[in-house]
Amino acid sequence: MKIYFLQFLLIVFFLTNCVTTQEAFDIEGHVFNLDNGTTVIVGFLNTDEAMYPGNFEGEPNSEFARYPEMAQRAGIEGTVVAYLNINEEGELLESRITRGIGGGCDEAALQIVRNSIYTPAKNQNADPVSARHYVSVTFML
Repeated sequence: MKIYFLQFLLIVFFLTNCVTTQEAFDIEGHVFNLDNGTTVIVGFLNTDEAMYPGNFEGEPNSEFARYPEMAQRAGIEGTVVAYLNINEEGELLESRITRGIGGGCDEAALQIVRNSIYTPAKNQNADPVSARHYVSVTFML
């Protein structure tokens, strides 16, 4: 009986954490409706903990927006989150996946963010500064 109760508590705890994590994100972005009827949305994440500095902008390159065939066949949908480090000149210094969904979507998300054009964040004096950001790439069938 104790084992079932502990399993139940673990499941409730896990589901509670998933829900609160999802609610912490406000996703808006560029929508790419692809020829095969799928959709890829590239958004910049604003978390409850505001990331300073602000005024960060990015322009995803539609040429690199694709939904991997392997993920389509497997019915994989979801959101990939990528970490970006962008310098004061708008150059991408580092990118990596912080939350993936597999099926080739993680690699496809990196292709999009690595081939995007970025405007650097600005400080209080409106001077460009380097900053770290999180980007979401959502894949929908």
